[in-house]
Amino acid sequence: MSRIASIRQSAARLGSFRGTPRASEVGVSLQKPVLLENGYMVLSSLASGGQGEVFKATRRSGGQQTPSRSEQKSDAGSERDRPRPSRSGSKSGGTLEDSSALGNFVAIKFMRIASDKHREELLNEVQFLQELDHPNIVRLYEVIEDRNAMYVVTEFLNGGDLLDRITKGAFTETQTMYFAEKVLSILAFIHKQGITHRDLKLENFMLHSTNSDEVIKLIDFGMAHRRKPKETKLLDEDWPGTRAYEAPEILRRVPYNPEKVDIWCTGIMLYTAVEKVYPFEDPDDAKLSEMIRQDEPSFASPQWALLGEPFKKMVVKMLAKDASKRPTADQALQQILKLRAALVNSHTTSMGRAKSENVKLSKTETPLMRFARSLRSKKEGNGMG
Repeated sequence: MSRIASIRQSAARLGSFRGTPRASEVGVSLQKPVLLENGYMVLSSLASGGQGEVFKATRRSGGQQTPSRSEQKSDAGSERDRPRPSRSGSKSGGTLEDSSALGNFVAIKFMRIASDKHREELLNEVQFLQELDHPNIVRLYEVIEDRNAMYVVTEFLNGGDLLDRITKGAFTETQTMYFAEKVLSILAFIHKQGITHRDLKLENFMLHSTNSDEVIKLIDFGMAHRRKPKETKLLDEDWPGTRAYEAPEILRRVPYNPEKVDIWCTGIMLYTAVEKVYPFEDPDDAKLSEMIRQDEPSFASPQWALLGEPFKKMVVKMLAKDASKRPTADQALQQILKLRAALVNSHTTSMGRAKSENVKLSKTETPLMRFARSLRSKKEGNGMG
């Protein structure tokens, strides 16, 4: 089996594939009265997973309009504008915007409410999306709730997730740097607000393309955590994550710094984007856990030479077993910005022009391009470049 083909199967086996349906959530009738009442027509099912099912929908003309972001904030009550949908199917907003800005298509995440406690957990995730205004975090439009289900309406992203993209080929050095910058920009932003994600993975990043641009967005905050006042940096109340991305301290079930867990997960994603395989992989769960705790990843791809030794060393630090040796998000972001600038300068020198800042992660290389890059990597590795 090829390295590219194996990653999707590995993701499914290691619990890292969000498209694996849960039997209790499959086969949901597409049209829901509460959605129709609020102006939404479901078009198709996009994905199913342990958290529920995601639909593509359109906003019908004459549907109830959502308030603008400024209106929402002016009407906010206490409890940090916490969304509180009613049991009768009323709406509640996060960063609510008119969905017509995206051609009337939206994504609607359907989640059954198992209990009052479960409802509070779902609302916690919604609250994070409501508060976090960042160009690389999915926009929340509204939350609709009926007696036993919650519907979270967000912008529709048309480009698929990054795990799908990686199965088609590794990122180029320009794409890898770009991806690293966007992820670390998100982390630096949320960490400054006392929020940590705790479950970063390629499947939680989606692409969206227009005629002239492409953006990458983080879509899931189901395991996010907000630091409470006077709370220490270390947590010991739960150990979240997806097995392929779990940090050593999570596996050891010891108190952990959630910010450093986010950095570990970022290291896993960057390594996978270059190597097309996870740094630690074994079909035996116990052996895999031991590998994560004890082994060091192998940097075999010639792509690392094109990325440069400083970038490789940064990924090595992100995957340090000792969490205290991992950089902060802001430290890593500042380094990536310098490395990207140096990469652009090197392309300007060798090619006579700088590459466009409009980097598209969806673009893959042709076999000829990969061959040429391989030759270039060997040349530079021999000190000839």
